[in-house]
Amino acid sequence: MRIIGCDLHARQQTLAMLNTTTGEVVSIALLHEENHVREFYSTLPRPGARGG
Repeated sequence: MRIIGCDLHARQQTLAMLNTTTGEVVSIALLHEENHVREFYSTLPRPGARGG
């Protein structure tokens, strides 16, 4: 399971993600231009999907 926290700003989002299975922590900043945000979220498993 992943726990994701998001801090929203006018020009970007800052995310912190914890994979509760592996203990891996990832932090990323996504600019609100082009398709950066859409591309990132499309890589995450859908709710209820296995492997996330």
